[in-house]
Amino acid sequence: MLRIRRHLMLALLLLASLPGLAVDRAAFTFTRYDLRATVSPQQKSLDVEGTLEVRNDSLTPQSALPLQISSSLTWLHVSLGEVQPPWIAQTYTSDIDHTGALSEAILTLDKPLAPKGTLKISVHYGGTITPDATRLTRIGTPAEVAARSDWDQISGGFTAVRGLGYVTWYPVSIEAVSLSNGDEVFDAIAAWKRREADAKMQMQLGAQYMSDQKPPLLVSNGVGNGTGAGGSVGSGSEGQPPGPSRLSFWMGLEFDPTGTPTFVFGRMTAIERPHLTIYSSAEHTSIARDYVLAAEKALTTTTDWFGAPRQKAVIVELADPNALPFEAGPYLFTPMNPVPPLALEVALARTVTHASFDSWRPWVREGLAAYSQVLVREQQQGRKAGLAYLNQFVNALGIAELQARSSAGESSSSSRTQVPAIGAQPLLETSDEFFYRTKAAFVWGMLRDMLGDDAFKTFILRYRTADDREGSYVQHLLENAGSSHRDLEAFFDDWVYRDRGLPEFRIASAFPRQLVPTSAASKPNYVVAVTVENTGSAWAEVPLVVRAGRDERAVRVVVEPHSKAVARVPFPGVPDEVIVNDGSVPELDVSDNRFELKISPTAAPRK
Repeated sequence: MLRIRRHLMLALLLLASLPGLAVDRAAFTFTRYDLRATVSPQQKSLDVEGTLEVRNDSLTPQSALPLQISSSLTWLHVSLGEVQPPWIAQTYTSDIDHTGALSEAILTLDKPLAPKGTLKISVHYGGTITPDATRLTRIGTPAEVAARSDWDQISGGFTAVRGLGYVTWYPVSIEAVSLSNGDEVFDAIAAWKRREADAKMQMQLGAQYMSDQKPPLLVSNGVGNGTGAGGSVGSGSEGQPPGPSRLSFWMGLEFDPTGTPTFVFGRMTAIERPHLTIYSSAEHTSIARDYVLAAEKALTTTTDWFGAPRQKAVIVELADPNALPFEAGPYLFTPMNPVPPLALEVALARTVTHASFDSWRPWVREGLAAYSQVLVREQQQGRKAGLAYLNQFVNALGIAELQARSSAGESSSSSRTQVPAIGAQPLLETSDEFFYRTKAAFVWGMLRDMLGDDAFKTFILRYRTADDREGSYVQHLLENAGSSHRDLEAFFDDWVYRDRGLPEFRIASAFPRQLVPTSAASKPNYVVAVTVENTGSAWAEVPLVVRAGRDERAVRVVVEPHSKAVARVPFPGVPDEVIVNDGSVPELDVSDNRFELKISPTAAPRK
């Protein structure tokens, strides 16, 4: 019997390598998950069984069905109802999982599945989930840095597990991708999410603990009973020696598979507020209260801009104080370290904004959440402080844009182009987190400055994610949000629909002219004619400021890419300098944005 099984396995491996049974890992859409998952912290293990429904969304019949889970998990059973198809299990290298590999089951179908055909599959798999940063360390990331990012684990002390992109704890099917190939991993996951946009995931999520322990909490970003403690009690098997019995509880949840299904299991206490819940360890209760206060202060500002929360924001403490925070919509998983109050308000603005506003487009959802941090900082200490906060990231954005330009074959004399290419990143399509958060935050700030606060808030009020099905939806909604009905085509073309890089401004010339005084006693007044040049490739409307000491006057000027524009700025007094760009428009080189004016006090006014 053993020999027969060995021959059968070899035959299946051979068949899977034949052209007729080529495996198309992008062919199938997982339309529904019905799973029962049991977390066993003491064994560091996860056991999952249930059913999947898949649809062939390719244009050709498919004879092989691939199912992938983390390489730390093992396939125990796969069947099509009562039918047991031949299948093989193999290790498949891919960086969509923290281990850098997947456990892949390939089913050989008895007859090819036609396009749009569906299958229902019964599955059972399990194994351990321990800290593993293999995918990061093998591309040269220092181990201690990698561990801060890939902190997912099941353990007796604390359990925290994220979904696809971190731990593939539910089945997927994606072609192999590597972090060493630019944005390949992020692009593949983004494509999978688009394909799975209508998928449903029903989950019975359970956890076990020993009867001599305090019941822990199970917290997840699924819809249903968001937390659970206690529940059904299970006794040990017959003949079990005396001692603590194993208890368990279950929660019925509905996850969005594209929203990174995440669960945390540990001994935590909860602080409940009308629009916020915080889970923390008992020893960090005082810090958790600081987080509550900061979140409520941030909520005051974000509610003014984005409306009242539509759901609760949830903050969950991670046990590792060095772990990098992770955000999934209105859920924030983060260590609870002491943070200065003003900085904490800014940090939590993103989470509370997600509780008020949502969009299926990352550049809209995440860009506005990132810009809410600027709004909170501005509320704290004024516009300049808000812009200073945003401009912490401008150098990194400039380097990222240079990477995109070098990939596109554009040349530059700057030595900073000696960086790996990542390819152009239009906001409408990018899966790069840095672009759809940081660059998008700048874009939303520029749109606010161009249209005004009232139009910006009107857009937020009118936006409906269900209606956002065309790429131009946001543009047209913004154009009609204010009374000016401003044409935004040039702006969106360079900043959203395409990746044109950043503008680069310089003051080519500035000529002050004294006006004829209305009386002998009147103070001198000037008009300064300023020529602004944009040597970059992106259209921009930029503020132009004429200043003398603390007194300043500003106008806004549109400068086309690789062009010049002239603006005339009236100034009540003798101006000292002219400045283009107050930091609201991202650019890399600001060394030539100032122009000193030298005016002779004896010069006669020109008529």
